[in-house]
Amino acid sequence: AYLPIDPELPAHRRTWLLAHGEVELVLTQSHLADALEWPEGLRLLRVDAAEEGDEAAAAGAAGSAGPEDLAYVIFTS
Repeated sequence: AYLPIDPELPAHRRTWLLAHGEVELVLTQSHLADALEWPEGLRLLRVDAAEEGDEAAAAGAAGSAGPEDLAYVIFTS
């Protein structure tokens, strides 16, 4: 599921969102991947530095989705 996370949020809030969203793979930009703190074991895919083989790897990581699966998750304050 898609879970938007604002990079301007405090680190503890980003960590909480990633944990409670059960995030395993993050699509991000290289400057954010290098500048922000990320929880241990989280996979990062830098969309601005992706090579041809990375797209297939990312698609395989997502698995298959069905109509009962979430499309997106929005946490509100």
